[in-house]
Amino acid sequence: MPGFRISVLATFVFMGLGSLPLAARQYQFSNSIFTMPAGWELRDNTLYFQTISPEDPESCGYCRLHIARSHPALGGLKSFVSRNKRLFLDPDDDNLIERLQPLQEIEEAGYQVVMQSFTVDDTLMFLIGFQAGERFELLGFQGDADDEAELQATLARFSEIVPDYLSTVAYVSEGAAPLMPPPQPGPYDGAWFGTYVVQSVGADLMMRMDMYSNLYIFWRDGYFHYGTPRLGLVHPDPDSLREPIATDYGTYRVEGDQVILSFANGETESLTVDGEYFQDGQATLSRVTPLPDGSTIKGTISSSYASGFGGIGMMSQGGFNSSSSTTFAKDGTYTGESSSASFGSFSDGMGNFTGGFGAGNQDNEAGTYEIRNGMIYRQPVHGADAIDPELIFDWDGTTYIGQTALETE
Repeated sequence: MPGFRISVLATFVFMGLGSLPLAARQYQFSNSIFTMPAGWELRDNTLYFQTISPEDPESCGYCRLHIARSHPALGGLKSFVSRNKRLFLDPDDDNLIERLQPLQEIEEAGYQVVMQSFTVDDTLMFLIGFQAGERFELLGFQGDADDEAELQATLARFSEIVPDYLSTVAYVSEGAAPLMPPPQPGPYDGAWFGTYVVQSVGADLMMRMDMYSNLYIFWRDGYFHYGTPRLGLVHPDPDSLREPIATDYGTYRVEGDQVILSFANGETESLTVDGEYFQDGQATLSRVTPLPDGSTIKGTISSSYASGFGGIGMMSQGGFNSSSSTTFAKDGTYTGESSSASFGSFSDGMGNFTGGFGAGNQDNEAGTYEIRNGMIYRQPVHGADAIDPELIFDWDGTTYIGQTALETE
């Protein structure tokens, strides 16, 4: 399969293969297992990295290789590529696509490949779609095309990076073993939660102390989840983890006082067992008790933020602040309000006041809530989008929603 992919690409771009320095670490993203180059990032459900030419740091500085999550091979491959042609573009960019080449269907060694190239503004995009077992795969390569020099740099990086990636990638749907080890029964279950504080310097040059939290969900059959799972404490379907939709799932094993966490993407971390607690290097994690299904609560959660600044250009001083609160009632309803404001003043080069500005807004909301699977689900009235669910639990006699304590009268 790798040889076929390289051959097709050579046909597509009429260029030789280059060499991409690769790190040794294996990584799994969706159905794909490959050697992870330094500098790759996962953003908005797409894995990509920004390339920099080692020969010329200014050459194709914004080239990106996108890898989409795989999809079941349903319907035609050509249709799959066509309906996803804007997948790798900025969702706020509604500019027209200028097609350079129509969708091309190529068959080689029994495999079907669909490719297309187009421009949007000054950006050139190549799309490459193919089938790996029972899954559709889609790659996108993006680079500058503002002038001839940028176009040639983009094409050169395309011929260097994409074949190198395709020569190393393997697919679970074609028999590659997932990087996540198979689960083994373990001693831990339930939700484990802890908070920690990070110090930073704000725009006003004042020291800030911000609180963060870590959350782990364990199941005794050997699975775990880091963070808040959308399904709550419901056990994930093991079959769905073979083509991992969420890489925050994984399997764990115990070695002495260490809990080894093997994530679905191939990364590994560990927790230290400290009596009744876990230590993860940031927080002390305690086991917490999620509220039962159908529970109702009474109280308020609130948050606020404020900062100032001064001496920025002609702006002598200013600031911004925001606050929000949500009140829950025992009848399963909630109300909330939020507000924000910003202000600033301007001065001339002599420090004399020349003007200023102020702006603010306030929003109100109301809706219903439901507690199930250890999560609180909020649905605003008037058909607005549901609010992301959060874990709701008891910690030392206090009810928490996420990392915020519920204030009761």
